[in-house]
Amino acid sequence: MLNPSDILNALVADLQSVPALSGLAPSIVAYSDTSPNYRSLDECINSQIGNAIIVAWMGTDIGYRGSSPRWQHRFKLVLIGPGLNDDSPEDPGYFTTLTNLLNSVPPGGASWLGRTILTNLDPPDVTEIKPVRGESTTHVEISFSMLEIPFYLVSF
Repeated sequence: MLNPSDILNALVADLQSVPALSGLAPSIVAYSDTSPNYRSLDECINSQIGNAIIVAWMGTDIGYRGSSPRWQHRFKLVLIGPGLNDDSPEDPGYFTTLTNLLNSVPPGGASWLGRTILTNLDPPDVTEIKPVRGESTTHVEISFSMLEIPFYLVSF
């Protein structure tokens, strides 16, 4: 099984490499339940100032490709920014960030939904995109999972 921390770091690096998100690159951060800075994902979300993308590992369980069991790693992206009515070129809201994330292609790459983040993982499989009104922010959450490809099936 891949280390979820390695996947989390690869997801952050991948998002930081997307040209359409370059203005947010310093604000694209990983959240882990072992973070010394926050006691919960909600606390992390509510402490963000300005636009940000938080990548959080939500757990690992068994998923299937056909009848073959595989490790399924679940994650959440939290897009924080002004809402639809506050969107401007200087301060893109979460709808623009969401569109840029899903549609942008880094040089030599594929769209996010078709992109290989790590060699041993299938591309992200989005299960839900929803707006959430939080304590001090309104944001969009993207829940997704990635199935692990057993090492013996990976071609180099």
